[in-house]
Amino acid sequence: MKSWLPSSLALASLLAAPASATAGLEFSNGIVGENATLALSGTPAPFLLLLSTNQGPIPLSLIDPSDPRVLNVGIDLLGLAIPGLVPTSLVVPLANDPALVGAVLYSQYVTFPGATTLVNEISNSVAVVLTAHGATLPALGPLAEGRALATATRLPSGDLLVAGGGSGGITGATGLSSAEVYSRHLRTFSTVPGGMTIARAFHTATLLNNGQVLLAGGATATGPPTNTAELYNPATNSFTATGSMGVARAGHTATLLPNGNVLVTGGVAVLDSADLLATIASTQLTTEIYNPATGLWTPGPPMTSRRAGHTATRMNNGQVMVVGGVTVTFLFGLPLPSFSGTAQRYDSGSGSFVATASLPGGQERALHAASPLLSGEALIAGGLNGDLISQTFNVLGSAYRYNPATNSWASASSMANARTQHAQVVLPDGRVVVLGGAQGTLTTPVPIASIEIWTPATGLWTSSGALSVPRASLTAGLTPDDKHIVAISGTDGTSSLLTADVHTP
Repeated sequence: MKSWLPSSLALASLLAAPASATAGLEFSNGIVGENATLALSGTPAPFLLLLSTNQGPIPLSLIDPSDPRVLNVGIDLLGLAIPGLVPTSLVVPLANDPALVGAVLYSQYVTFPGATTLVNEISNSVAVVLTAHGATLPALGPLAEGRALATATRLPSGDLLVAGGGSGGITGATGLSSAEVYSRHLRTFSTVPGGMTIARAFHTATLLNNGQVLLAGGATATGPPTNTAELYNPATNSFTATGSMGVARAGHTATLLPNGNVLVTGGVAVLDSADLLATIASTQLTTEIYNPATGLWTPGPPMTSRRAGHTATRMNNGQVMVVGGVTVTFLFGLPLPSFSGTAQRYDSGSGSFVATASLPGGQERALHAASPLLSGEALIAGGLNGDLISQTFNVLGSAYRYNPATNSWASASSMANARTQHAQVVLPDGRVVVLGGAQGTLTTPVPIASIEIWTPATGLWTSSGALSVPRASLTAGLTPDDKHIVAISGTDGTSSLLTADVHTP
């Protein structure tokens, strides 16, 4: 068995070597039967890497009484300790043993020698949950609060910002002011001190080119939508207010434009489950544009229809594709809502909307999901339609792909499970994963756990297991290594980790 420290002879030969300037560690791919990769940063220096099934702590005073620091990793796997000079990466084979699925492997490395202590630098510690093809596991740490209709934004560091959300359904959401960050290193959540400047649910979150996140609108703690906006700064782990929109909005969209500005479209200015007519009447025709350089909003061009519960997808050509939603027309002052199949594209070059082909008849929808494809097309899936006046709804399993070159829609076949209020994630190879969602009605949704994946080459959907619990109004994001998806719950306060690259048909 390897010792977790170099031998006395080896250590003596290392004391004259230069120390590492920086010590950073990333751990990717925890699939049993495959190779995990440990990426190390820093200049070549004597180092020792530890692997463990626990987080320690291990006081360094055990080997050097003058060192008050601790390691955030145990010493139960000393036989797997790896000494040498700091490399750029290490490959760690993982045994193909089903009993390992769900186990957590921690790692950290140290360099030698320090100026006054035996150990010089200590890297960050990392954790990986060992998974298998098709496995869905709880994430390491629970959310501090259950949060439906939250947002999850992948930060430049690879961490995920989970902001707001709360309780209640689409028509009666009440927001939280708290936010949490999912650590790419430790696979756990930590609360952002102080939280947001205001409670939000059914809001938007947009990663800006400067690395900050713009959060806009949403339902407040008492329910009514807000016109306020704020910025999350990863460098300070804090929120600060920025300019407010001209109109309060929830159920709107926000999309980063090629010039770094943000386009916001539609939404409702009222959310009242007891007065659906007032909610419908407040559906917005307007758009607004946020300029990060000034922190101010300016009016954008109006859409062709009032929309809420629609999608807005930035295409590869930089245009923003707006599809579906609940649209409203007025007859003698009375709002007449309907589900829409119309689409339009915003061109940031001209600052105007471009006429776009509608979905086929009978495929109108709202509360669906949309994603840009590697081909330059867009995929929409699921959602619901029906009659808002009589409160009769149809949850959809159909999906369509839009081709901007021909300005046309084509069927992308249908999912095995109809769903709305689901999460949709595009994998690096271009496949699209849909997770959870709801069936039932708009006011009484029934969460589901099903996971399905769409493959562009075949145009077909395949089932890919299930979430650990049924979830609707969830959100999801890829981990930095693009190997796992973190599915963040609705109101039950849990999250799941599933292997993102294992859904091979």
